[in-house]
Amino acid sequence: MTIPAKFKEYIWLVNTIRKARRISFAEIQEKWLDTDMSEGVELARSTFARHKDAIEDIFGIYIECDRQNGYEYYIGNDYVLRENSVQNWMLSTLSVNNVISESLSLQDRILLQEVPYEGDYLKMVIDAMKKGVRIAVDYRKYGTDRPNHLDFEPYCIKMFKQRWYVLGHFHRDATEEKPESDYFGVFSFDRILNMSLTDTEFKIDPDFDAQAYFDECYGILVGDGTKTERIVIRAYGYERYYIQRKCL
Repeated sequence: MTIPAKFKEYIWLVNTIRKARRISFAEIQEKWLDTDMSEGVELARSTFARHKDAIEDIFGIYIECDRQNGYEYYIGNDYVLRENSVQNWMLSTLSVNNVISESLSLQDRILLQEVPYEGDYLKMVIDAMKKGVRIAVDYRKYGTDRPNHLDFEPYCIKMFKQRWYVLGHFHRDATEEKPESDYFGVFSFDRILNMSLTDTEFKIDPDFDAQAYFDECYGILVGDGTKTERIVIRAYGYERYYIQRKCL
């Protein structure tokens, strides 16, 4: 069996259990036999166990069994499948890729949005985050042709509207000449001209929560500290159906 075929089975298994919320092995078996992947052959329990282990290793998704209630399987840490999580992004991307790869004959009728490849910079930033070292970049911000040289602590990475961003933390201890400085900045990968890892180590603030940092802002535009307010939108006609669908 090829690796792509195995990935299809992993994705199918996670989506099947996730959709059912709780499901027995017999029910999984029944749904498995309805797929083309099975080729009419039942899913062996040993294969199912190996798939569970592989899904945990690759995606960080735990498939648990409730032995006290009919030996039903469920996603033990379904909170990682929230909309903006890495696990959900990986699972959704692979699921879409599987569907499209089986429909290449319709490639002229399937229109996609391009996600810019920032592989080199993405890997460097992730390496810096793993090692806990600052990165140095030559950055040309929007509206100017003159690049700035920056040196900061990479705190997190965020994708928004097909663009990659890194949240940089700047800190300077107080001196006789200058007061202490501590602030964040968001930088788009496509405006970075050059990047390198430094030898300067840092430790991320243990209280920092990337999800919470961007939780009350639109995209990557963080506010000025103004408290959020509840806004009620009134919709008429067909517009109400669009809003209802978005809120489900």
